[in-house]
Amino acid sequence: MMIAMQDDGRSDVQRRIEAMTVASGGGRKAASAAIAFSAEDERQRLAAMLAAATPPEAMQAAPVAPARGAQRLVPNVTVLPGGLRRIEPGHWEAADVFDAMTRSAWLKHEATVEKARTAHEASKSEENFTAPAFEPPFTPGQIAMARHYRGLVERHSAGGVRCSSAEALLAGGVSGGGDRDWMDGYLREGEELARLRARIGTGSAMVVRRIRPSSRGSKASILDRRLVDMVTLSGMTLSEVLRAHGWAEKGEHREALRVALASALDRMQGYRD
Repeated sequence: MMIAMQDDGRSDVQRRIEAMTVASGGGRKAASAAIAFSAEDERQRLAAMLAAATPPEAMQAAPVAPARGAQRLVPNVTVLPGGLRRIEPGHWEAADVFDAMTRSAWLKHEATVEKARTAHEASKSEENFTAPAFEPPFTPGQIAMARHYRGLVERHSAGGVRCSSAEALLAGGVSGGGDRDWMDGYLREGEELARLRARIGTGSAMVVRRIRPSSRGSKASILDRRLVDMVTLSGMTLSEVLRAHGWAEKGEHREALRVALASALDRMQGYRD
């Protein structure tokens, strides 16, 4: 993105910020401060965007592309005769919010382990240090169900627009069997979505009356269905869900949402609370 620069070295954006600040009565000093803050804020935003778009070391051949989003490496596993498995070089696919939350939990776990190791060394204990095991926030089954639900919703939402190309019409045949197959599949997806949403239920992940006003910071309850949709469909983290409902971002609140989301995903798989 190119920004036009004036003779004095200031960009058009900086000039507009200064003009708006002075017009509102802030004066030249306030305008300069606003420009400096805006420039620093923009530098931090661009740095975070480039850091997220920079591919990992194993993917350095790929260009830096912010529009591509974060990527994760998925190994290719081939099952051999006798039940043996051969792991081959994997492929890259788009990372989602569950990858981000798992990564965040892993980084926190590493920091906790390092702090515990430092404390153990300082204590000069003769016992060997044993690092605590990492517990991911969600199980593989829960994550698989969340991704299945997301894909199901996306396909069903786009299912009302049927392809009308000549190739599709010819593939359907003269008898119209293609129309029936398409409609049957659309109806099956709708029935599965209804079953999954019924399993989520109408409960609340965060209920206002159970939390003191000084602790919750809001009066908005968070329904289980709303929580599932915001995380799996909108890609929002638990902290972003709390902010959207006005809740204070506390560890206990995030843990309550995590437990509620995990329980809802278990119910969607067919498990009972």
